[in-house]
Amino acid sequence: MDLGLNVLKLTKASIYLRDPKTLFWATNRDRAFPVAADRQVPGAGVVVAAIQAVAKRAPFTCGKPSPYVCSHLIRQGVIEPERTLLVGDTMYTDMQFGYNCGFHTLLVGTGVSSLQDVRHALASKQAFAYQQIPDLYLHRLSDLLPFITSRNY
Repeated sequence: MDLGLNVLKLTKASIYLRDPKTLFWATNRDRAFPVAADRQVPGAGVVVAAIQAVAKRAPFTCGKPSPYVCSHLIRQGVIEPERTLLVGDTMYTDMQFGYNCGFHTLLVGTGVSSLQDVRHALASKQAFAYQQIPDLYLHRLSDLLPFITSRNY
């Protein structure tokens, strides 16, 4: 994420990326980053999309929603997908990541995506939309506090 993105930086990136040996990696493609209730700023995905457009190259995304970030841990048995719950606030990165890794998913409505977004995905005719539908939804994570018996976090 670069809060100071400008034309000069985009120009430099496009020059560097003309060389096919120069790696173009993205850590995430989040389009928005919540900063307050109902307020978001452009996320890293906006920067990546701008660079991709000017460089005419797609990046390798090693972060969400790519399973690359934890595939080694899954293969080694450190993470057991069937026993893993991915908690996130964004359907197109977090829930998609959980789906791609075989995790159970919980969407929290205090971030980028909302219950309305889930309903929209459920009604969608797009084949990939079901991959972003969470298994569970909570308006806010603190809704779980009454069910936690220990306060020793």
